[in-house]
Amino acid sequence: MTQGELTGREVWERFCEDLKLAGAVLDDPSTPRDGVTQAEGVRCLARLIAMGMEVALEHADGEHPWVFLARIPTKLSGGVSPDAIYHEAFIDGMHTYRIVGTRGTAPMLEIGVYAGKLGLQEQSRLIGQICEDDINVDVEGRFEVVLSADPRRNPTIVLEPDASYIYIRNYSLDWTRDTAATFTITADDITELPAPLSLDAIDHGLDGAQRYVREVSRAFAATIGWNKERATNTLVPIDPAQPTSMPGGHLLACGYFALQPGEALTVTFDPATAPYWSLGLCNHWMEPMDWRWRTSSINKRSARPEPDGTVTVGIGPNAGLARNWLDTAGHPEGLMIFRWARTEDPLPVFTVTTSPH
Repeated sequence: MTQGELTGREVWERFCEDLKLAGAVLDDPSTPRDGVTQAEGVRCLARLIAMGMEVALEHADGEHPWVFLARIPTKLSGGVSPDAIYHEAFIDGMHTYRIVGTRGTAPMLEIGVYAGKLGLQEQSRLIGQICEDDINVDVEGRFEVVLSADPRRNPTIVLEPDASYIYIRNYSLDWTRDTAATFTITADDITELPAPLSLDAIDHGLDGAQRYVREVSRAFAATIGWNKERATNTLVPIDPAQPTSMPGGHLLACGYFALQPGEALTVTFDPATAPYWSLGLCNHWMEPMDWRWRTSSINKRSARPEPDGTVTVGIGPNAGLARNWLDTAGHPEGLMIFRWARTEDPLPVFTVTTSPH
């Protein structure tokens, strides 16, 4: 070890000291002080450590990419939907990649390429995306997608020099009936194995991981605050032109529920013939309410419509609010996210009312 290099212990201790700074979000004036929100905030930071390790350390090598499962019920963030299985991979826009996989039976599949990822870079920009109708599947259910800036490679998605990140979303209205797609990725022009691990690489990865924890927790808390200011106890469309890492082809409406003891919300809308819609709840940290134990999300298949075709969803602590009920899981406040996809129709009109229950 040359003079001036950090030892392994110094690398670790610097990471631990820097990581402590992420806890400031728990004391932010906009953060509720109730016990549930504070407990979930600490848990959110702990979960983000695991996610930060994956995106900044374990899978950050764009020359040797790996498609990894990005979200599970104990690793949630960003208002993800229980209807979707999410995969990620990191790339370098100067190389050519092949994604090979099996299509599965879930109806919606989206492969998006971005420049930048929230928490690692200041902005995330969608470079290109393909959906299920753009993917050629052979008789055995397999497909290949080529990502390249070189037109001679006949790319499915044309890369730009700053392309760095792939986000794959696979949606089903009922995962008990569908099988998920599978994926592997390789770089065409890289033949060398990854270099042996170094302390410099670990130091760089850990620094990215702690920044990810800090920046993502702040960003999601800010998003919650923005919705609270503009859309308390209502649902308001998100401008499609707003910079976002959401895929193309989706429309969103968001709102903030804030219930007094004994209150509930009802949301009524006409889904018409939209192929896909869903409504879900999140806590202050943009973590979906845990759908393993509670009904916290509803979609086109699980909803029970009214005789006239409209859907009414009750949001509150107790069942019996409406034909459809979303459990707030002890949270008096939180985020509502409505997704709308695979239709040219505009978002439906929402009627949101607050009533005693």
